[in-house]
Amino acid sequence: MIFSKETFSGFICIDHTDSPGFTAEHAPLRGSVLPFTGAGQKFQAATNTCSHCDAVVIRNPLRTRPRGHCRGCDYFICDPCEAIYFLNGGKCRCRNKRHDEILKGVTLNGS
Repeated sequence: MIFSKETFSGFICIDHTDSPGFTAEHAPLRGSVLPFTGAGQKFQAATNTCSHCDAVVIRNPLRTRPRGHCRGCDYFICDPCEAIYFLNGGKCRCRNKRHDEILKGVTLNGS
């Protein structure tokens, strides 16, 4: 079996083929999703989960620039975490490493 990073992708489907869809006043997700979810429309896209902050990101199918990637944990990172990653000189702050640091601190303190 060949491993692919797409294995970790999710999927979202917003189907308004038989409904009035979202209006600008009622749309819970204003921004890139809104134009695709009007009356009689269907929006489908892949999703990624950021390994640093656990945010689920809807991948914009129209995006042309590369997506964030952490070399430390070898997973996708969202745009805000990519900026922090860049400012920290490429230091990985994924949730697994943060959890390990917290657990080590609790163990060392005897709690």
